[in-house]
Parts: sequence; C-alpha cells; structure tokens
Amino acid sequence: MDKRKLAEKRAKLPLYKNMGELDQVSAMQFLDQFPHTPSSIHNAVELRNYHNGAWGDELTGYDQYDIQYAQRYSQYDDPDYFFQEQDYVHAKPEFSEGISAIEKIIGGKCYRLRYSTLEPGAVLDWHVDQPTLDRFICVLSGKQRFEIKQRKNTFNVTQEPLAVWFINASWEHRVINMNNDKRLALLGCFEYNK
Repeated sequence: MDKRKLAEKRAKLPLYKNMGELDQVSAMQFLDQFPHTPSSIHNAVELRNYHNGAWGDELTGYDQYDIQYAQRYSQYDDPDYFFQEQDYVHAKPEFSEGISAIEKIIGGKCYRLRYSTLEPGAVLDWHVDQPTLDRFICVLSGKQRFEIKQRKNTFNVTQEPLAVWFINASWEHRVINMNNDKRLALLGCFEYNK
C-alpha cells in the first residue's frame, strides 16, 4: 500500500461528505438491472490482495457485482498486466444514463462502479482501501451506518437511499447494515476534486 498517498489523502480530504442525490429514474434503472448482474466478489478480493490489503474471512454477508468492467487486455496486450481500478470503465448500454447521472454528482469520471450487498445485521468490518482513487457510495435500498476512525476518534453517519457520499477510505472504516432487509448500494471510484 502506498503509505505516502495514504497520508496525503488523510490530510487533505474530509472524512465523508454528502455530494448530492441520485434521481429516482437513474435509481430505478440500477435497481432494475441488479437481478441480471452476476456476483464479482472475486474481482474485489483479487484487487485487494494485489494491493496487500487482504480481507481474509471477513466477508460474511457481503457481496459485490461489477457494473463497470475492464477490457480483456491492456492497451499493450501484456499478459502480465494487472488491471487497476482505472481500467474498469466499460459497461452495458443499459447503465449509461445512470453512470452519467452519477458522474454529474461526483464531478468527474466514475471508475469500477459496482453493486454492493450487505445482509441484514451484517458488518463489513474495519478496513482501509488502497488510496489509488477516492470512493463514493450511494445506498439504493435499505440504510447503513458508516463508521470511520480518525486516530483515536470514531465518527459515524447514517446513509439513507439515493444520497451519494464521498468516503475517505484512506482511514479505517466499516459499514453496518442496521436493517432487517438486505442493503443494496452502489460503490465506485473517482478523483475527488470538490
């Protein structure tokens, strides 16, 4: 993990910030496509392990489903090339309007957009994400408590449906589904510039 980049993001960026709200039409498009999107948790684990941030057995009740995907080969057709989050920019046409709506809210290009599910009462436990790109989350159904540690202090916010949140994933953080239903959210990467 790039510790210098991690320190820079911790110092310069807020812990979290509500960036705006996803419109109902875009939200419904994402919700309609979710049942047709296969699990891709293996991609998340592979990327995390590549950056030395293994989750281990901490993924009980959690899953991811890629909306954006990488090209089959790199621009150099190098068989040893390992895909980075910036390579995940391709999506089915059914997602184009929703991705455009997200990009207007975050103020730039969206990378590695995916669905994330968390079972009732489940916790995606404390972790730090690779600081290559910044993260956002938008709950589509249910609600969650996002907790983040800044040195000795823990801060939290309840994230309701359709709000798009920047989260400073360079700090240790976790997500808790406080509901009796599965929480469905959009996760994505971008370059925070607000």
